[in-house]
Amino acid sequence: MAKEKPVDDGSPIAGTQSLDRALEVLVTIAASPPPGLTLAACSALLQYSKATTHRMLRTLVARDFLTYDDDLMVYSLGVANLRLGSEYLRRIDLRR
Repeated sequence: MAKEKPVDDGSPIAGTQSLDRALEVLVTIAASPPPGLTLAACSALLQYSKATTHRMLRTLVARDFLTYDDDLMVYSLGVANLRLGSEYLRRIDLRR
């Protein structure tokens, strides 16, 4: 099976709009200042409907990529990102 070339113009690969949007949500929240973003702020920044944004946020929370603070009503990065980063660091050869 041939390797697929990465897209470097920033456009999503055909058939991956939902994944691309969810990753945009994650990157946007990661770039936001503490304590995080509300649903309304995230939706406005990304120009997605609140319903679409909310579904993606809920899924990312369920998978621990985001956390939700009930008191502040904001979303912020979750522990799954740390797990991925730690695994990445474990696998790369830092001696190169």
